[in-house]
Amino acid sequence: MNREEYLELAAGGLSDYISKAGYTMPKLKVSAGWPSTKAFSTKSR
Repeated sequence: MNREEYLELAAGGLSDYISKAGYTMPKLKVSAGWPSTKAFSTKSR
């Protein structure tokens, strides 16, 4: 199981939990990734 599959499974479980509580959850798209190299730049801090 990769990160995306794990996140999809978790989102599905949360959706079931939330709907049992009487709420609706919007469709989600989950992904896993690394920030760009500029995110680690000392100038951006």
